[in-house]
Amino acid sequence: ELRTPLNGILGMNELLLTTQLSTRQQEYVVASNASGKLLLQLVNDILDLSKIEAGKLELAPRECRLDRLIYDVVDVMSHAARMKQLVLNCQIANEAGVVGLFDDIRLRQVLVNLIGNAIKFTSSGTITVAVDRVGRGDRTVCLRFAVSDTGIGIPKERLDRLFKSFSQVDNSTTRQFGGTGLGLSISRQLIELMGGEIGVESQVGIGTTFWFEIEVVISESVRPEDQRNRLPTGSSHATMEADSIEKERKQMVPQATGKLAGHVLVAEDNRINQLYIIELLKHFGCTSDLVVNGEEALAAVQKQRYDLVLMDCQMPEMDGFTAAQEIRKREAADQHPSRLPIVAVTANALKGDRERCLAAGMDKYLSKPIDGEQLRVILADYLEPPTVRASQAASLVGNVSTS
Repeated sequence: ELRTPLNGILGMNELLLTTQLSTRQQEYVVASNASGKLLLQLVNDILDLSKIEAGKLELAPRECRLDRLIYDVVDVMSHAARMKQLVLNCQIANEAGVVGLFDDIRLRQVLVNLIGNAIKFTSSGTITVAVDRVGRGDRTVCLRFAVSDTGIGIPKERLDRLFKSFSQVDNSTTRQFGGTGLGLSISRQLIELMGGEIGVESQVGIGTTFWFEIEVVISESVRPEDQRNRLPTGSSHATMEADSIEKERKQMVPQATGKLAGHVLVAEDNRINQLYIIELLKHFGCTSDLVVNGEEALAAVQKQRYDLVLMDCQMPEMDGFTAAQEIRKREAADQHPSRLPIVAVTANALKGDRERCLAAGMDKYLSKPIDGEQLRVILADYLEPPTVRASQAASLVGNVSTS
């Protein structure tokens, strides 16, 4: 109920930026989009907190390369640093560059929270993300992560407030910095779930360092490639650009480069989401048909061929899970000549939702609010560029005429 209207708000903003707007109108849309993303982060934080308090949050470790994850996070956060004219540095010790088993999504969440806080409370100077190895076992390595800033600092008598839910250093109604006080509380509980510990060191007027230590099971030790050149231009000595609004606008607009060709069935009952998805598909170069429930989706795929189905999971009369299962049954009974790609589109984002979609016979999982670029990437897995499709059609015509 929260994610579905958020999908409409953020989606309509993206579409609005594909139209002709004045510079002032672009500023309004960018500001509106920023507020929508803050609200989405609040929803995600409250959802995480609820899962943690109910004991329902579980880690999902998988094999990942640590240094690449950290560089990716710094890449993402560099834009916010640029907007405040901050220097954002990243230092990873060679012996800390390991391929290990850990929950990369939750580790990324903690790093984003800590770097985001450092950016928020630093008006000038430097933010440094550092990772070092502080211990090693037979098949494990103990790593220390530190995010240091040259910000305002925190009084010693207020440090105990930091990791409490809905608590901030300054709780007055006139506090300068916004936020719910959930980020650090969630980060602490995530690190503790990983079997680690988290702490903070700070001096007023000098800066703050948040650190945490976790033990990672090693898959294999590797020396990290020299990826510092891969960091975005300006991640060190970042400066605000005169055309920052235009850059922000370009980041919001779904990329239409590399147009796709395909006919897509959209099964979605929410009117605003229908408009957003159909216009987004058109922006990518695709045609589409619309149905509002699972029964209509089944009837549509019986009547004509589609290259892909975007299937909302929660619809009246027949939901997306049931519709996907029925499509797969009919394919197995040879009523369909080939497997039809089905991408789940759902506002559910709890552990197990993705697995439920795949168990129903869906091929991919896309959670709301839908990110336009994520949708484009998924579509690109199944749809060809127009030039490829045209050449295939020409080849088919040539073969028919020759025979």
